Amino acid sequence: MKQVEDYYAKLSKKLKYPARSVFKLKEIQEKYHILKRNDTVLDIGTSPGSWSLDRKSTRLNSSHTDISRMPSSA
Repeated sequence: MKQVEDYYAKLSKKLKYPARSVFKLKEIQEKYHILKRNDTVLDIGTSPGSWSLDRKSTRLNSSHTDISRMPSSA
C-alpha cells in the first residue's frame, strides 16, 4: 500500500525528524506547557524518538532518556 505524504510528513523529513508525530507533541507542549524546566522525559517510542530529538533542541534544560537507544540485555 502506497503511503501519501501530508504536509507534516514532508516537514518532518525536511527538519530531519524520523516521525511526524513530533508536531502533535509540540502542539501539546505549546498549548498546555506539560514540560517545565528541569523535568525528566522518558521516550519509550520507536528509535530514535522524535520527541527526544525535539526536546534536546529546546531551552527547558530538562533530562531526556530514550530507552530505544539503550543497549539490550540479550
